[in-house]
Amino acid sequence: DTTAYSDYKQALRLTAEHPAALHNIAVWKRKNGSDKESLDELEMAIESDSSMLYPYLERAYQRMEGGYYKGALEDYNKALEINDRDPEIWLNRGVVKEKLSDFRGAFADYTKAIGLDEKFGKAWLNRGNVLTKQGRYKEATEDYTAAITFNPDYSSAYYNRAIAKQKLKLADEACQDLLKAQTLGQEVSEKMKKEICK
Repeated sequence: DTTAYSDYKQALRLTAEHPAALHNIAVWKRKNGSDKESLDELEMAIESDSSMLYPYLERAYQRMEGGYYKGALEDYNKALEINDRDPEIWLNRGVVKEKLSDFRGAFADYTKAIGLDEKFGKAWLNRGNVLTKQGRYKEATEDYTAAITFNPDYSSAYYNRAIAKQKLKLADEACQDLLKAQTLGQEVSEKMKKEICK
């Protein structure tokens, strides 16, 4: 909203390199489609105060969205130097590592996120996905089950557990999970249904 934007600009008039205002303007510009300008504001915010967490997180997010994973990884590394107690940062760094095919690193980051918040369903799901990519289907199933335990309506966890169970030749259980995922709103193709629910 333009009122907030005016307030941030006013803060910058009072303090030319106000890092929080620069960060907020950057977020506003990204949401309004000015990605390049948004990144410029973030660079200025980081230069102004390199100990402030949020500009690194915002820039990491933008870099990840833009496919610049190495840059996103650098920002998440920096963010974790500032705050290593936030499971969300560990999760996001894990996602970046997964994009860079560093599955061992991603697994470690998701494990750290789970250690900080045992009920963090997304971290369980993502760790299960890494295990699936490595062909460790039994362990993956256990992680998907944990995600479902903490979030009983987690359609993606049922869907992915169905795939892992199919790999383990647990046909009936795989079909049940797939149908449950669909009931919870997960899109399931007819091809997938024929493959798993024979």
